[in-house]
Amino acid sequence: MNTIENNSVLDLLLKRSDVRKAVEILPLEIVNVNINELAYAVPRATKKLDYIIEREGTLDGKRIEPRYIMLLIAEFIKSYRIQSFTFEQEKRRRAEAHTPFTSTVHSLSQSF
Repeated sequence: MNTIENNSVLDLLLKRSDVRKAVEILPLEIVNVNINELAYAVPRATKKLDYIIEREGTLDGKRIEPRYIMLLIAEFIKSYRIQSFTFEQEKRRRAEAHTPFTSTVHSLSQSF
C-alpha cells in the first residue's frame, strides 16, 4: 500500500476522498509514485471516470468505489511512465545521432 504524505499540493490535487483512498491502495506494481505522475494521472482518471459514469452509469455502485478509480489512476501512471521512458530514449537517440554529424560539419568547416 502506498502512503500519501500530508502535502498541500497533494491535498489540492486529491480533493476527492475517493481519489485519496484510491491512491493509498494503488497496486504493488505502481510503486514510488511521485507528484508529477499524480499530477498527470489523477485529473485524467477522474475525467475518464466522470465520462464513463455519465455515459454508462455506476454499474450498481461498482464504479464509485475507490478501487475502480484506483485502477484508472494506475492505468494513467503506467501511461505516464511509458511516455516518459519513450521520450527519454528518443532524446538520447537524437543526441547520439547528432553528435557525429555536428563533429563532421565542424571538421569540414575548418578544412575550408
